[in-house]
Amino acid sequence: GSAPTRARRRAEPSSRVLSRPSSCRKPAPVAEVTMADCGAYFCCCFSGDPPDNDERKEFKETWQVTMMNSCCNEPCCCLSGMLLPCCTQYVMRRKTLEAFNDWPAGYSCCQSYFGCCCCSESCIGSCGKGGACKATCCLCIESWCCCHVAVQATRMYVMDKRKLRSDPCDNRILAFSNCLQCLACICEIAACIVSLLGGPKEVVIASKIFRLIADLVFCCIVGCMTAQANHEVEYHLKSKVPVHVAGGPASIEMAR
Repeated sequence: GSAPTRARRRAEPSSRVLSRPSSCRKPAPVAEVTMADCGAYFCCCFSGDPPDNDERKEFKETWQVTMMNSCCNEPCCCLSGMLLPCCTQYVMRRKTLEAFNDWPAGYSCCQSYFGCCCCSESCIGSCGKGGACKATCCLCIESWCCCHVAVQATRMYVMDKRKLRSDPCDNRILAFSNCLQCLACICEIAACIVSLLGGPKEVVIASKIFRLIADLVFCCIVGCMTAQANHEVEYHLKSKVPVHVAGGPASIEMAR
């Protein structure tokens, strides 16, 4: 072509883009670790996956707050669950059932999530059928005698009603607490054997210290669990989200 045409072609930007060699390309950005998944720096040796038999893993909804953040969102409820667990669980169990229109007819001992060696299944399921007076008496006994089970029953009941799946950080925290309880039990058995054999008293003292640590962690988790459930119930009352009727599938249980 003519000289003006060649000059115009040189001035126009080329649409052809040359790809960089693989060695010159920028590395893919690393996913940022957020507070929602604390497994990167807390309880990192425990899996955040739910159990294989947990039907709640198919649920789509998530908690409004995780257990780790619940103490900041509901500080008073968290402290109450730690320092006055029995009274708090009575109030929390009744408040949750009333929020979902299940009190007193829908009440049963631990919402039938856990069996009882002293009562039959028919007795456990008939607690709420005798009216509010009988349900109140049964709930008082449950809150004082099975406080650690009552708080888990409330949490599982809320998960079923609102179709909530478990949080990975919550799973790690519960697994961490269960591990501490098992280790404390092993230490107590070892201390008992050592004391029978006339061994050093330091072993017994060490087992008591380990038990104290495990129980303190357990109390903190009970408070966080209570605060998490209370925050979810308050959110349900404000939003008026339709509830779902669900059974009681298996879930991670906190050992005591």
